[in-house]
Amino acid sequence: MALKSIVISTVAALALSGTAWAHHSNAHFDQNDGSRISLTGEVVEYQLINPHAFIYLNVESDDGEVIEWALQTGGNVGRLIRANWSQDSVVEGDMISATLAPMRDGTPGGLLVDITLPDGTVLGAE
Repeated sequence: MALKSIVISTVAALALSGTAWAHHSNAHFDQNDGSRISLTGEVVEYQLINPHAFIYLNVESDDGEVIEWALQTGGNVGRLIRANWSQDSVVEGDMISATLAPMRDGTPGGLLVDITLPDGTVLGAE
């Protein structure tokens, strides 16, 4: 009986573990060679939350319109913390530069590669 319970528990755990690996695709980001862009703007919001950190950045377009960009990190929070990110790394109102893979559909957003903070510190986000 105990062996049967162990086998059933193991099979159930293996069956359910696929969802942990599935997560989501990055296919909506244009990660082809040469597709990366750089932006500079004012931080509206910063969220260092699992599974990814987000930065919302107001960027002024060439015609003077301010557009809010949603930038997502590729790395999870644990990886970002090991790369020197913290809750205080980015502050609302900071002017930062960001390198990113833009959204394929042209909406203002992207997958962060790195950011440059006001003091010149570069934080990788992949």
